[in-house]
Amino acid sequence: MKKILVIAGSQKKKGAGAKAVEVFKSKFDSDKYSFETVFLSDYEINQCKGCTVCFKKKECIIKDGTTTIIEKMKLTDAIVFATPIYAMNIPGLLKTFIDRISYMLHKPALYEKHSYIIVTTDIGGVVPISLYMRYMMNAFGLYNTGHIGVIAKKILKDEEYQRQISDKMTVEANKFKELLSRGKNYKPKFTQIVRFHLWKISAVSK
Repeated sequence: MKKILVIAGSQKKKGAGAKAVEVFKSKFDSDKYSFETVFLSDYEINQCKGCTVCFKKKECIIKDGTTTIIEKMKLTDAIVFATPIYAMNIPGLLKTFIDRISYMLHKPALYEKHSYIIVTTDIGGVVPISLYMRYMMNAFGLYNTGHIGVIAKKILKDEEYQRQISDKMTVEANKFKELLSRGKNYKPKFTQIVRFHLWKISAVSK
């Protein structure tokens, strides 16, 4: 059975993001895939201190909920990031979480894992946010299989829109499953390897 971890950046457990995730999950056979959703708001996630100790110790000196989530990430086959757009960016809590695990940019802890991105918005901003998230997934060594943008108000109330999104997610989920079925065959690109070593040299020299 393939394990899929959902990391939700919204504090609304019954909002548009949760609805979009449920639609995505419905495309997977529960006998073959198991989902676990992590709401970042359920965990104590403190601000990064910028001390750079983690670059040398390969772990953060702050002991809070971030450690638990990292272990879940390491034990899963794929990670789905579900994020709303706040002020044309990802929520502060999600950004804080990414800051806290930034030392993993310098180590291949998440290589050979797959990722998918779900972005919810009231109007726009899906393209720049998905680009940023895809860039970060690439930096962490996660193989990004795609992304989808969802209009928040419509996914909650508009039945025709719900059907449209459901159809799109069927296609996206099938692509996700096909890539995931190949197993851990993803290898980092040459540019990723070069960047990894450059970041590592930079970090160690601080």
